[in-house]
Amino acid sequence: MEDDSKANIIFNRYKKTCMIMRIFKYLCAITAILITCMTFTSINIFNFIWSLAFDVFVLLLIYILRYIRVILVLRFNKIINTDCDPYTFVEVYQLLEKEDKKNKGHITTTVNIAKGLYYQGKFNESFELISSITPNYKNTFLLLQYYSGLLSCSIALKKDYEFTSLNEKIKKLTDEQKPNSAFKKMGIQLLKNIELSYLEEGNDFSQYSKIIDDSLQNSKTNLEKIVFHYRKAKLSMKMLKYDYAKENCTYIIENGNKLFYVNETNEILKSITILQRKDERTSMIMNYGVFPIEDVFIIKGCGVVAAGKVTDGTFRVGDEIIIMRQDGSEIKSTIKGLEVFGHMESAQKGDNVGLLLSDIAINDISKGDIIRKQSVLN
Repeated sequence: MEDDSKANIIFNRYKKTCMIMRIFKYLCAITAILITCMTFTSINIFNFIWSLAFDVFVLLLIYILRYIRVILVLRFNKIINTDCDPYTFVEVYQLLEKEDKKNKGHITTTVNIAKGLYYQGKFNESFELISSITPNYKNTFLLLQYYSGLLSCSIALKKDYEFTSLNEKIKKLTDEQKPNSAFKKMGIQLLKNIELSYLEEGNDFSQYSKIIDDSLQNSKTNLEKIVFHYRKAKLSMKMLKYDYAKENCTYIIENGNKLFYVNETNEILKSITILQRKDERTSMIMNYGVFPIEDVFIIKGCGVVAAGKVTDGTFRVGDEIIIMRQDGSEIKSTIKGLEVFGHMESAQKGDNVGLLLSDIAINDISKGDIIRKQSVLN
């Protein structure tokens, strides 16, 4: 409901502005007609020049007002580029398409609706919508917008067959632009995105990281920065640099608002938590007791002894342990004593020792089983 009201407020503000400009345009036109009529009632060179100058001014003003309308529509991009709200963005353009005949079915309107759907995470809907467009090859800006939307969806949906075709078309269009022009820079960035999609599948992390850092440095909008922070987070995960991944995820969560990247980032953070816990657990196990069994025998009057070498950690009399059998099952026991040329109270890494186990039969364990501390595993 909040999104609906916000979209309606923005669109109604746009409609009011357009209405005021339309009234002003009509008043100027009527005034120009009246002045022209008055000129014919009293013809002289001064009145003729003044009337002609005013008519030219009115025509110029009408032309300017027409482009102000276009600028007002382009300002809708702030909703997604700065505020990162693709839901309101889509609704505003849907209202524009529904109520403004000039924008109904227009390529800009369709591309922007597809863009909003993409950043909601609705990749299939976005791809179907943008694929329905017949691109305007005479308008470079609209064509680059079309290629950008198609490329984003193709990457998300892993439509590799689109990359080669898009790469050739974008490269050709980019080569035709003037050096250092805005269109040239847009084309170059799209080509970098294609290169990143290829590098992402490989292991060339240095080149991938360099392109992302350069792109992030040249990013002008909040949306662009979030996209590249997301890529950096994924790269950091691949390189097992969890702290760097967290930094990038934090930026996305703080600035991403309603973009689908926020949900994806939360999943990355969950994965980091799980992996770090797993690493801590593994570290604890490795540091606090690992004992591969090399032999099993019985000491009469005492019980079953598991012989072997402590590979990590320390074992003491009274420790509760788990025997991890080769078939995947586990048996709990307690160390009653340590045997190594006589009794001892503890065995450390590197010690060859026999662990005297309680409540264990000779057939319960065998060579190749692993003993670990129960408290650590829990």
